[in-house]
Amino acid sequence: MATRWKIRGRFALTVRRPGWILPRPARLASRAATPFWFVALNGNQMGEDFRVRDGHNVLGTGPDCEIVVDDATVSAKHASLRRKDGKFWLTDLDSTNGTFVNDGTEAIAREEIKDNDTIKLGKLALKFKCL
Repeated sequence: MATRWKIRGRFALTVRRPGWILPRPARLASRAATPFWFVALNGNQMGEDFRVRDGHNVLGTGPDCEIVVDDATVSAKHASLRRKDGKFWLTDLDSTNGTFVNDGTEAIAREEIKDNDTIKLGKLALKFKCL
């Protein structure tokens, strides 16, 4: 039988057979609406998705950031991601431990990132996904 998605509150329900309902996080069902996101590759939030909004996004540990991460090696306002003319630009915001792209050994000031690029904020690694 085909899988159908039903949204109820915070969960999306997958119906596979009559009487069988499996709860799924709603953010997985809504990924199609958000074609840009980060996936944490290590740390306390390993495997977690972070949605990227259109325009300007600040990444850091501060509560006023658009993408809030939980890692002691990440600054309060560590880096920013901006989408301009169909390209994504990652900029370090004078962080303490630096911002790195794709296993680079030198911290970046500003660099374009693409689908499947890995960025490191301090020791936290994030994979950038873009549909």
